[in-house]
Amino acid sequence: MPPLPVFHKLSVLVAAYNEEETLTACLEAILAAPLPGGLQREIVVVNDGSRDRTWEVAQELAAKHPEVRIFSQSQNMGKGAAIRRAIQEMTGDLVYCDAVEIKTWSDFGHAAMPSPPPSGPAPTSSSSP
Repeated sequence: MPPLPVFHKLSVLVAAYNEEETLTACLEAILAAPLPGGLQREIVVVNDGSRDRTWEVAQELAAKHPEVRIFSQSQNMGKGAAIRRAIQEMTGDLVYCDAVEIKTWSDFGHAAMPSPPPSGPAPTSSSSP
């Protein structure tokens, strides 16, 4: 049996569009979530052309929490584009995102994934009995 992979950093990908009212609570919950010993985290937030104060709130959170990394798109390009940007910017070797727009392993590009099937589907949250 091959050894289990050892991960060092979890990248949590967050697409944000007009989230000034909810972004702080969301990121604080992610930051408060316990992780296994030795696993670091980063939160990659992509502001997707928000028209409210989402970018300013993200800047405030990034200033308080060095594990929050923020990026902004000048116009709204949709959740899929925001998640793809977050994938490009992430530095972790383990990733979490809730994007249904990510359909195949190749959508993750450079992301380090444990032994993905070639061009196979990305894993889903549902499980078979």
